[in-house]
Amino acid sequence: MSRYPGRHCIVLSRSFASQTSEVRSAASVSEALSLASELPGSEIIIGGGQEIYELFLPLAERIHLTVLDTVFGGDRFFPFVPEDEFSICAEERVEGAIPYTRRIYERSSGFPNSRDKV
Repeated sequence: MSRYPGRHCIVLSRSFASQTSEVRSAASVSEALSLASELPGSEIIIGGGQEIYELFLPLAERIHLTVLDTVFGGDRFFPFVPEDEFSICAEERVEGAIPYTRRIYERSSGFPNSRDKV
């Protein structure tokens, strides 16, 4: 039984291949969106690294972004969120050992439905 009932995962990869009931693989953005259109539910959530986020950002309607107050080493980052295309619709400050801010951005206008267009 799935650890997350009702959740499906599509992995965008040039080398990973899987076609189980819980995990499917796709070699392109259009193939991933095609697989997603076959699954129940209306919201597609993208997780990944910098390159994956850059590929899907033009199709995003909403962005859930966590901004950490601490600087960590690394050479990959979430892409710049264009202020002329997105606006912050919710923001929550969270204090703790590593304080952070959660932001939800909504596309301002002209969102192309990712299930219809690529």
